[in-house]
Amino acid sequence: MVPTGAGLYTDPSAPPVDLTLVIPCFNEVRRVDACLAAATAYLDGLGARGEVVVVDDGSTDGTRARVAAFAARRPDVRLVALDVNQGKGAAVRAGVLEARGDVVVFLDADLAVDVGHVDRVLGPLRNGVDVAVGCRHVPGATVAQPQGVLRRTLGRGYLRLARALLRIPVADVTCGFKGFKRRVAVDLFGAARCRRWGFDAEVLHLAAKAGYEVAEVPVTWRDAPDSRVRLRRDVLRSLRELLAVRWRSSTGRYDVKGPPARPRAHGS
Repeated sequence: MVPTGAGLYTDPSAPPVDLTLVIPCFNEVRRVDACLAAATAYLDGLGARGEVVVVDDGSTDGTRARVAAFAARRPDVRLVALDVNQGKGAAVRAGVLEARGDVVVFLDADLAVDVGHVDRVLGPLRNGVDVAVGCRHVPGATVAQPQGVLRRTLGRGYLRLARALLRIPVADVTCGFKGFKRRVAVDLFGAARCRRWGFDAEVLHLAAKAGYEVAEVPVTWRDAPDSRVRLRRDVLRSLRELLAVRWRSSTGRYDVKGPPARPRAHGS
């Protein structure tokens, strides 16, 4: 399956879904089976109607074929195939806009944050919160396997810059584990433009600016041994994306609806 022209999943015959897990993949042939086994096992134990949307971001190593084979055995797994590599931001956006669930959660194929953490975002999202952000830097969070010194240093610098430049009111911008009410996800990702690593900061900036309620959720995180991040190239790209977000936001180039207006109290 590929994204529809409008960017939204529109099959009227499809049954409703409570939860969509979005998993972006690029050359993940070695671990995608384990990731999908964990995701579908989670859905089986949840006792709710769920689906897994896997976005293959132009993989060249057989990832797409592995996902298609898994999906042939599990009707609750769907493949969204991007013809060429576009970047993680583009892949997550394509998956979110194809989601049918009332709640949409995206997570990384390396399971740096285990799928069981979805439990931690479902409660807040079903009780008024619009966006639930997995966070490594709040009480209750654990870093089981830290990154190397250079990556940690660059990551902290990027975090400080993103929070200051875009006024993002959360402690962890780049953790690849975030949940949304579907209406909110469509609003934010429909407006988002970052195709690569700057998309987390862009979406959180738009959420804060629009007035959505954002909650931080502590997670246990572990570094993946073969991260797709290439430090020199991706750090520069991410910095350019942050500046582009700041410019687009300051010049009114984002179309975000925001939460519905609350009714005024009588007599106000």
